[in-house]
Amino acid sequence: MPAGVLRNNGKLLVIMNKTTLIAFLVIAFGLEAVLFMSRISQAESQATLVSGPLQDCPGSPNCVTTENGQVAPISIGNQDPQKAWALLQQVIKAEGGKLGKVLPDYLSATFQTPLLKFTDDVEARLDESSKLIHLRSASRVGYYDFGANLKRVLAIKEHMERSLAQPDLKNRHE
Repeated sequence: MPAGVLRNNGKLLVIMNKTTLIAFLVIAFGLEAVLFMSRISQAESQATLVSGPLQDCPGSPNCVTTENGQVAPISIGNQDPQKAWALLQQVIKAEGGKLGKVLPDYLSATFQTPLLKFTDDVEARLDESSKLIHLRSASRVGYYDFGANLKRVLAIKEHMERSLAQPDLKNRHE
């Protein structure tokens, strides 16, 4: 019987064939799963630095880190490490992040995806001896991120490098 709409004593009846019903249920369950994952992703992060490098990424493609060579870390060159660290915090906020824990050599932040509000975790580690800042960005849920974490790390890195390359304005007028 084809899908259709009938009126019975003023009541609206929807008649579906098996294929339409199955498609409807798949879409309904799919939407519920996406909403559920979105709520889960907004739970508190477990990210933390114990000592040494940032945590490795799992085998899934929804995580990027500069600790293993996927992307080069941010080189702070001859800049004062603490000024570069403060600049990183400004850059994260400018890129849409919300800072969490901030220590002298470690910070965590969160970013939310615009459409479904999935939460991604960003961590950074200042390595003063090597004059490097390492980054890690990971999705809390799911397997694929469609390159969102890589784009985020590259955007933060590019913004930092542009800012670090600018001359110190207060010294230009002395």
